[in-house]
Amino acid sequence: MQFQLAVQPCYALDRLNTAGFEAYVVGGCVRDLLRGVAPHDYDICTSAMPEQITAAFSDCRTILTGVKHGTVTVILNGMPLEITTYRLDGGYADGRHPDSVSFTADLIADLARRDFTMNAIAYHPSYGFTDPFGGRNDLERGMIRCVGQANLRFREDALRMLRAIRFEAQLGFSLDPEVIDAIRENAGWIRQVSRERIREELIQILLSPHPVSGTRRLLCLLGQNIFPGCLLPDETADSMLAYVPAVTPLRLTAFLSGTPDAEAMLTSLRFSKRLAHEAAALLQLKHNQYPLTEAGARRLCHDFSEYSQDAAIFYDAKNEKDGQMEALVNGVLERGEPFSLSALAVDGKRLCEAGLTPGKEIGRILEQLLDWVMLDPARNQTDLLLEYAKKLRQTP
Repeated sequence: MQFQLAVQPCYALDRLNTAGFEAYVVGGCVRDLLRGVAPHDYDICTSAMPEQITAAFSDCRTILTGVKHGTVTVILNGMPLEITTYRLDGGYADGRHPDSVSFTADLIADLARRDFTMNAIAYHPSYGFTDPFGGRNDLERGMIRCVGQANLRFREDALRMLRAIRFEAQLGFSLDPEVIDAIRENAGWIRQVSRERIREELIQILLSPHPVSGTRRLLCLLGQNIFPGCLLPDETADSMLAYVPAVTPLRLTAFLSGTPDAEAMLTSLRFSKRLAHEAAALLQLKHNQYPLTEAGARRLCHDFSEYSQDAAIFYDAKNEKDGQMEALVNGVLERGEPFSLSALAVDGKRLCEAGLTPGKEIGRILEQLLDWVMLDPARNQTDLLLEYAKKLRQTP
């Protein structure tokens, strides 16, 4: 089997080969090609040492930030290629990063240090596949299996446990029973992983084609170690998670809607203030009721402002309304109907000019005018509002 690689990795392989070195594309790009998916990026492994890689591409832009681990990033026609020397990893004292790396001339030894068999396949257009651990067979079976012993792989780098669950959700594959057992046995090691890395893996699981099974797997195997002391989301949120589109605030809110500890979980994983604020706002829909009418849609827009479209989708998911509130809210926005004080045809200054007393009364009357207009946008006319304001002034 041959693949049509992009021009840039083909050129890089040829240049390294011409300089006398072995070189293969490796890892996720090969996995994606075998699945018939165009790779987002290409990684290359080679027998060339970092300084030899740099010399081979002396006329190209290179980035040396990963050179300590043997990686040189080469920019070819705008495409970054990570080119890494074959290497062996030393121990993992912190359960996350190798204590040391040593370079080798052995491709098989380099592949042996990788996480999963489907990511331990090398390919060269002239020489075909190097697949010593059965990765192609596991891809055909839809099986996520570790290279070597799963316990060892996860103790080396605890993030691999999350990656296994994420790949399962993204690819629709199954975890090998040994992988499941090893995650259970080593779950406590996940606390060695930074909260930011856990957060990014969770987001990818939420945005995957299988967010419900992915989050269930995550909570079952690692939940108490990721969110110690928190009441974990229950299955009541699964239908909402399955309904909402793959948009981070919506999937995250749906995931958190099944727990009273949502705020603590947001804080724990250090989500951005904006994302945490939107999720917290959307979660209030659990406590607020809106009639499925145009007036109800305007009220929802008033309450959720910039988040109103996401709130409408979340409302439909919560109430099983199949897009009805979303359509109403979109109509309100498209027609430019008023749902905020700034959209009223009068303001505080105009009310004062009409004889109302400045102060708290003005604010109270403006809010009442807005409520009145949201029931019928045709009322948003200066003369009608001033007349109604005078009636409100007489109301205690």
